[in-house]
Amino acid sequence: MKKLLLIQFIIFTFVGCKKDDNSSRNVSTGSASAVYSFSFNFDGTSYSWSGNQLANGASSGQATSVGDNIVLQKATNGVVGITVTAVIPNFSVGTYNVQELSQSEYFSLIFDPNNMSEICSTLNGGSMQVAISSIDPNDLSSNPGSNSVGKIKGTFSGTIKDVLGNNHVVSNGVFEVANCN
Repeated sequence: MKKLLLIQFIIFTFVGCKKDDNSSRNVSTGSASAVYSFSFNFDGTSYSWSGNQLANGASSGQATSVGDNIVLQKATNGVVGITVTAVIPNFSVGTYNVQELSQSEYFSLIFDPNNMSEICSTLNGGSMQVAISSIDPNDLSSNPGSNSVGKIKGTFSGTIKDVLGNNHVVSNGVFEVANCN
């Protein structure tokens, strides 16, 4: 049941940070550098995405923060191939140890939502360290007249288990996400 809810949550968050049609804010131009990105190693293989647009057909991915969620996604030919989600309630600048037994915070990494062996999460086991190094307060809620979106920057690393119980190492994770709160 947890895995089904996780998949539904990830699909929901892929469209979670878009321009409001009633607003003059242009989230596709983003912050001053207008580039959002993430990179990490998974069992020694490198993955990365960088782009200046958020969650639309042309961007091939997204790096956003919506509510308590940090969502990193990369798509190929319009199909989401990698989704990384960190759920940390009421996060601020600091380091968070996301543990196996926590229900309120978790870290997941999905390579293929149709292949259960490619779904990894701290809900299955492991321990991830997520460090938030800076939060730009220029977000969607506090600056409705602004034409830019701030960034949340941080790192992540640790071990995570797939649904079959196999351990995987996630290292050198770095993100710069749009602050869509």
